[in-house]
Amino acid sequence: MELFQWPTVSFHLGREISTIDLAAPGIDVQQLEQAERHTNQIIFQDRPVGVRFGTVQELAAAGIRKEVQREGILRAIEIEDFDRQPCGGTHVARTGQIGLVLLRKCEKVKQNWRVEFVCGERAARAARNDLATLGEAAR
Repeated sequence: MELFQWPTVSFHLGREISTIDLAAPGIDVQQLEQAERHTNQIIFQDRPVGVRFGTVQELAAAGIRKEVQREGILRAIEIEDFDRQPCGGTHVARTGQIGLVLLRKCEKVKQNWRVEFVCGERAARAARNDLATLGEAAR
């Protein structure tokens, strides 16, 4: 995560839950809250997400940070004035299309930290379920 200079080790976009593995010495609750707020600020700014094609050298010259082990023409995405990453997946046209991001869990996995999150309608559904659970526990 760029906010804390933690390299991303891996990322998984799941049907219900997504995860990001970070090479961090440790992650506390305040850092998670700060990361969630920062992420949602970028989303709510509705920044354009562009696609760029080029060789490893061309993408590196354009500021793509992650090392890529492939040859030929590669694809990268760029969130305006924020981040550039090589990626072959499906992406939104603007950050606002993602909707709210809600961090759900953080756990140590081997040498790294895995942060579990939901976004968009899944975040709203998780928040409603949490509220219902709290209501049940309060009775």
